[in-house]
Amino acid sequence: MENQLKAEHNREKQVAIVAADGVDESSLFKMKSALEEKGLQTRIVSTQKGAICSSKGKQIEVDQIFLTAFPIDFDAVYVPGGEDSIFALQTEPGVIRFLNDAYNNSKPIAVDGEGEELLYITAAGTELNKGTVEGIFINRASKEFVKAIGQQHFLSMEKQSRISA
Repeated sequence: MENQLKAEHNREKQVAIVAADGVDESSLFKMKSALEEKGLQTRIVSTQKGAICSSKGKQIEVDQIFLTAFPIDFDAVYVPGGEDSIFALQTEPGVIRFLNDAYNNSKPIAVDGEGEELLYITAAGTELNKGTVEGIFINRASKEFVKAIGQQHFLSMEKQSRISA
């Protein structure tokens, strides 16, 4: 068990950046840069293969689509704003399932701008309506999100302890 914990701690942490056509490229790249500066890997996860187009017309390469992406493979999830992107993501059941699974597995989730709208139609949103939820970051500094990613393993263990008790 100890070796498994060490291996998990030493592997590079990955953050899924959930986006579609019309994404706010400035919020996407600001968070992406902040995460990568801290040694985290980022992967653009979308509804389509190839590339997505930002709200300003920039082509952004997609690393993975929702059909092949599983929250268990990521340590956290980030959803940048962009009205068209959020509208497209809201209509995809795979996106909602992905976010619900991430939340139910205690993965930190950060959203910016219109990303908050997407969050509120997930399991996390249901809990947010009841009060504050640990591990959810709405329009907050990347520093707080990065810190939560570092503590994610412990939050997950804590949640499992509460469930099994």
